[in-house]
Amino acid sequence: MDEAQAAWVLAAFNIAFGSLLLVCGRIGDLFGHRNVFLFGLVWFSLWCIVSGLALSAELLIVSRALQGVGAAATIPTGMALITANYHGPERDRAFGISGMCASFGYMFGLIIGGVLAEWVGYQWIFYMCAIITGVQAIVAVFVIPDDREANRKLQEDARRKYAESRQTSQKQLLGGAEAAQPVHAAVVLEELTWWGRFDVLGGVLITAAIVFFVFIITEGSYIGWTSPINIAFIVLTPILFVAFIFVEHRKEDQALMPLDVWRIPNFAALFLTVRPCFYFF
Repeated sequence: MDEAQAAWVLAAFNIAFGSLLLVCGRIGDLFGHRNVFLFGLVWFSLWCIVSGLALSAELLIVSRALQGVGAAATIPTGMALITANYHGPERDRAFGISGMCASFGYMFGLIIGGVLAEWVGYQWIFYMCAIITGVQAIVAVFVIPDDREANRKLQEDARRKYAESRQTSQKQLLGGAEAAQPVHAAVVLEELTWWGRFDVLGGVLITAAIVFFVFIITEGSYIGWTSPINIAFIVLTPILFVAFIFVEHRKEDQALMPLDVWRIPNFAALFLTVRPCFYFF
């Protein structure tokens, strides 16, 4: 491979992984986080094997992108499974252990990957990942309880609370019979098909926006900052993000990312400080 192709081995994974996190989290809401988590493990393991066996740059890059799909399916659903299966101090401990394992895994993975690439062959980096995720998938089948019913009740409760909060707000502003509209909207939502509750437009907008954004920061220096495709993506990315926010505002309780989360105390400040530090340092 030349330098530009080699960069795509990393960029393909990052683009697929980053752009599908929200979408995979929402799919977990609809079909059960355990099911999507297991799918992610098996899918990731499968394409790790393909990456190790790949004899062309093109196949390696495509398989890396498909690995990113599997990874994206495990992260939000894994967090949701911790939230659903642990409570109180145990939940805090579980999140702490999860974060610690992620940090140690990233650190030791670099060392182990370097050793394997130097002494055994880079293919064994993928084979080792396939073995680990394959074992995880088998263990998860027997260890993680089916969460579809619990998740359905959780979603119903969340929508009920959302409808009640909207009803209270409208009573304060309008009063009368008009205040019952949010509850009616929540009832109608229960009758929608899964694709009606998925927020397809929001998913397309945010996925495209993140794909363009990751492409810019990973490939911009290789193809040239003044190249037409880079300029087009730089212009389109903020437009897509703004369009996504507008769609989420209109979708309300069907939103892929409810905008109410930004009203949680300290959430915005924590997100804007922790995430950049994570990626840059």
